[in-house]
Amino acid sequence: SLAGLATTLDKTPSMAATLTKSEKMRVTPPNNKKKLLSSDDAISVDKVKSFALRKFVQTIEVNIFRLDKIWDHVIAHLHVLMNYKNSILRHFGIKTLIRIQLKVLIESGKQKQKQKTKIQNENKLVQLPLQISVPPKSSSSTVSPHKHPHPHHHVHTTELSEDFQVRLFSPYLKLFKSKYADTREHVIRAVSQLLENAGEYISTGWPTIVELLHHVPSSQTHHTVTSQCLKLAFDDVRLIASDFLDCLPRHCILGLIHAVGLFGKQVKDNSLSYSSIGLLWKISDYITLITDQDKTSSSNKSDDDDATTGKQTKANAGIENLIEIADGLQIEIFKQLKVLCVDHRADVRNCAMQTINSALVAYGDRLAVKSWMDCIEILTVLLTDVVVKRTRLNQQQDEQKREEMSKREYRAWKKKWNETERHCILGGARICKMFIRKVHTETQFRAYWTYYLDTIIKLLELNPEIASTGIDCLQKIAQSADFIYCCGQNKRYWTEIISCYESMIRNVGHKEYEALTAVANSAYLNENNNNDAASTSTEPLTLPFADVCDAMMDSIKELLNPTMPSRALFEVAQIEQLLHNLDHLISDKHLEHNLTAQPLEILDARLSRLKRLLLIYQQLAPLSPSLAKPVIAKIASYLSYVSKCCHCYHRYAKKIEDEQNTNNAQNQNNANKPRSSNFT
Repeated sequence: SLAGLATTLDKTPSMAATLTKSEKMRVTPPNNKKKLLSSDDAISVDKVKSFALRKFVQTIEVNIFRLDKIWDHVIAHLHVLMNYKNSILRHFGIKTLIRIQLKVLIESGKQKQKQKTKIQNENKLVQLPLQISVPPKSSSSTVSPHKHPHPHHHVHTTELSEDFQVRLFSPYLKLFKSKYADTREHVIRAVSQLLENAGEYISTGWPTIVELLHHVPSSQTHHTVTSQCLKLAFDDVRLIASDFLDCLPRHCILGLIHAVGLFGKQVKDNSLSYSSIGLLWKISDYITLITDQDKTSSSNKSDDDDATTGKQTKANAGIENLIEIADGLQIEIFKQLKVLCVDHRADVRNCAMQTINSALVAYGDRLAVKSWMDCIEILTVLLTDVVVKRTRLNQQQDEQKREEMSKREYRAWKKKWNETERHCILGGARICKMFIRKVHTETQFRAYWTYYLDTIIKLLELNPEIASTGIDCLQKIAQSADFIYCCGQNKRYWTEIISCYESMIRNVGHKEYEALTAVANSAYLNENNNNDAASTSTEPLTLPFADVCDAMMDSIKELLNPTMPSRALFEVAQIEQLLHNLDHLISDKHLEHNLTAQPLEILDARLSRLKRLLLIYQQLAPLSPSLAKPVIAKIASYLSYVSKCCHCYHRYAKKIEDEQNTNNAQNQNNANKPRSSNFT
């Protein structure tokens, strides 16, 4: 009746005209019976003198100890207020709900703390020395008033603080679906107040709060949620991740991870997406921390139990269960980051890629082998979507993108995608380098290893700009201690990585040879035809794939370094085959006629590359007789190549000298000519 009467305060003048005299007397304040409260009046909860509203709240507060018995009636009437058309009444209803919730949480939390303190004091009394004499109980002694508390005070306290919280917070889920935008915003603000003022007393109510925050950025409600509401909800999520992860039940951490992932995928506010990645890292770091703590405590406890009651098996089972839960939470974090790794926003994408690589490295030692297989699947998908399938755009869409953007914008856009691909390849290398010993016997990892090497080989076709990054990754893997150990167990890994080097050398040598042949033939024809375009052949040029070849030679030089442990893994046949393939990098040594038509800059680059190659031969000593013969033959062929280059340098020097003589003669003739009188 009180709640129903409260809603009659909002009557428009037209509606008031239809009221009877007795109804007007009930609604109109006694001091001014002719004035009706309308929606245009500035109604404030602090100023309203309504008997119905005040008594409704007072009745609830007086009966707070048995709120669980009357809660269905209370919340039904509060729903009337919180969904009413007058915004001030709606706000008043939500403020009343918050007031009730805070009162229940704080009082029950304090009562629970008192009971905990009382139990601790009783335990201390039990542990006192037996020499202290305790007076016998007298049957005539008076009963302490604390023995018989209020009949309702303790009966419902536990229920209110535990099971009742689910019913206490459930109205928020329904209110957030309200058609009023201000109501949805007030709901999020209410959750903020609960967390700030009584977050430490929440227990069974956490699932409801996490579910509510999960609804805010979801695809079903994104069109009805304002940016302000989104920021408020993210602040609540951040507060939970910062201060209440210890209070949060572990099954609720999974829901929190999903909520943070949804905030990362929303596109209304990029700063929230960027910050959500940091929250995922924070949650991952927390899971790592509690896993280490629980392992240590369980280990200590198991040692004590083994010495006393022999409960070692139970302790080990508990540790395995904990690891399985923690691994599942971490994998869910990795899955949320995997989605963000292909986001169209560059900052979000690159940050997510770096975060998932760092999280895998930080938690990899704790992951069970079974869980590692899920991580390998995630890494395979990332390698496919980011590098192989080139998620960014296909060739036709890339041309359209080039037309839509300016040259500067297109270069910046392409540079950011290259950065993402580099992070993806480097991340895979870090995993193989650091954890191959743990998973090298698994079939799924072997498949990923083969796929990773094939992708490195294809980088020249997929994206030549990051091919040198792939070569650096191969070197880091090949020189890592864990990889060398696994090669000692299974030679397959070493054979495959050397085969990868050989394939890349042949591939880049073949592509460069084709490019240089086309340039040389064109310049040779222009020179024979005395075409004016022949002069363009002397313009500054660079070798194609120069950075890839340099990275390749430096990498092989490090692998063959006698001081490095990787040198011991080489077989003589592998070294001979590798040197034979390195010959492909001097791809123009057979261009006998066209060599002279190459620009001077390319000749300089060629000799510089040859110097790198000879440095590799230099550190091969001492050589076995079977290897020395092909090495000497290769060096002899390079001497012939250098001789041809010297003839080219002589030709260019003579050409430059002739041009200088011609210019000097022309200048001399111009100086001897008399000036014309009509000179202007």
